[in-house]
Amino acid sequence: MSLYRFSAAERFGVWEAHDGMCFWCREPFEFCHVTVDHVLPESLENDPKKRAAILKSFALGANFKINDFPNWVPAHQSCNSKKNATVFSPSPVMVASLEYVSRRAPQAQSNCEKVAKNRKKGKILALLENAATEGLVTKDEIESLFVGLHPLHVERPIVLRISPHWTVVKQDGDIAYVTNGVVGGYTTTAPNPDPSFICPFCNSAGPWNGVFCLTCHRMSDPAD
Repeated sequence: MSLYRFSAAERFGVWEAHDGMCFWCREPFEFCHVTVDHVLPESLENDPKKRAAILKSFALGANFKINDFPNWVPAHQSCNSKKNATVFSPSPVMVASLEYVSRRAPQAQSNCEKVAKNRKKGKILALLENAATEGLVTKDEIESLFVGLHPLHVERPIVLRISPHWTVVKQDGDIAYVTNGVVGGYTTTAPNPDPSFICPFCNSAGPWNGVFCLTCHRMSDPAD
């Protein structure tokens, strides 16, 4: 059970920054159904020695916070429960996964702050969160909620040779962050990729979103 109590603004910020999709299964879902999951489990808060070892294995600084936007992702309740307190191996894919979440963190925090500071948006957010049936809010109210919430900036895309429908929006060494216009993930451009980048189900190099292969749509511990 989560120890940290997420505010509605924090939940919305994380949900919107990840395109309204569950981080683990990549299925879109409504805000009223979102939970916030920790990539590195919250249980590490109760074990300082293990937390320090995990942070070191992922090359994260000692100031990395378990309960902060760089470690928060939106998830279905079922996906959240399935992952539970699992600590995945610090493979290149999982290291890149945390980097991916970290890149989304500023937008998530910005979204959260905008909602928290705007009473009108906060009111609409509360209506959306508590809605059990359709028709409780108007189209204009929903649209006003998104005023000022900017989409992820995509630089001029570079088409990947391995898959024409994926385009590179950011490259950091051998790690390429890609999108198909709907979802985003990361893959490797290395000529001889680390085995952890190869999906055990479809033998592709992803792209990956967390432990989710965006080619075959199956979840796997990238250390397998």
